[in-house]
Amino acid sequence: MLRLKVMVLGVLAFVLASCNSNPFIVEISDCPAVAFVKYANTATTFADGTEKTIDDVSYRVHLADLQVNCEDEGEGVRTAISFTINGEKGPKAGADAIDVSYFVAVLREGDQLVGKRIYDTNIQFRGRDQARVRERIMQVIPNDTFADQYDHEVLIGFQLSDADAAYNILR
Repeated sequence: MLRLKVMVLGVLAFVLASCNSNPFIVEISDCPAVAFVKYANTATTFADGTEKTIDDVSYRVHLADLQVNCEDEGEGVRTAISFTINGEKGPKAGADAIDVSYFVAVLREGDQLVGKRIYDTNIQFRGRDQARVRERIMQVIPNDTFADQYDHEVLIGFQLSDADAAYNILR
């Protein structure tokens, strides 16, 4: 057992000595933080006049595959954002296509809403039970004397009613 401990310590010492630098890598990016909103990253619709049970679901959509690419242009940071909206038909699905609304909100220092825009898209099922659409948007965070672009974050979520948001939280 002592021999194993000595061997592990020797290997660890060799690795640290060979690195000759800090083992932690910190990468600074021009990109603002971009994320999906926890309880707004899924939306479920139900057939009219039904209860909110699994058997009454018309459609369910959720956000996935977030990708972000940024460039500092001097006047501001251009943030190219892409993500997928995955759709799934439920037992009460009617149409073969659905319209979905989502928002993109920009916050400064975590709690100051700088702007919000609502986007609409359409998911075509084409006879299948599942479908997806890839969304691409460009968000520009301007440089100004009052705030640094690093203090900004971009949040993405579905535009939900109060009842839809409560369903997501309780689910």
